[in-house]
Amino acid sequence: MIHLRSARLLDVDKGELLEPGDVLIDGDRIVDVAPTSVPEGAVVLDLGDLTLLPGLMDMEVNLLLGGPNHESPLNPVQDDPAVRTLRAVANARRTLRSGFTTVRNLGLFVQTGGLLLDVALKRAIDFGWIDGPHVVPAGHAISPTGGHLDPTMCQALAPHVMPLTVEEGIANGVSEVRAAVRYQMKYGAELIKVSVSGGI
Repeated sequence: MIHLRSARLLDVDKGELLEPGDVLIDGDRIVDVAPTSVPEGAVVLDLGDLTLLPGLMDMEVNLLLGGPNHESPLNPVQDDPAVRTLRAVANARRTLRSGFTTVRNLGLFVQTGGLLLDVALKRAIDFGWIDGPHVVPAGHAISPTGGHLDPTMCQALAPHVMPLTVEEGIANGVSEVRAAVRYQMKYGAELIKVSVSGGI
């Protein structure tokens, strides 16, 4: 049993700060918040002048984009899937340390050869290999050729510079959309992001 002790705790149900902020943890579960008593033998972790709050949730992120050394608009063309996944590892760690314990990674729109990099990231976190939040992966976002999430549009790339396949989310017509969705679900996507237009 672990007894977290802090200066304050945010009670989101009541909308108020409790002082002091105490939490009891047994294994990987919170078993009591603001306990009236602490079991004998509990290990005390005094966090000092901090405020405890529930884990934050971000419902639209892309951990494979942004982050360190991502200034160049050519990164979608220059970064191979391995580099992009390692970028996601750094972003996942930073996201968790910022207080986000759950995120939805909403759609890859890069060339990966059909690999679902956010699913691989989720598995690595779930296996305990790397630090990161709980990831709900979408795999590749589904968009028509020239649609809002066709990266060759926003990057203004020449034809055939970065061709994307149905497995990578570029789908035209009902049969291709079905195939793209089925592919994402087969390989671990837990939700599907769809962009049907050219964006606004």
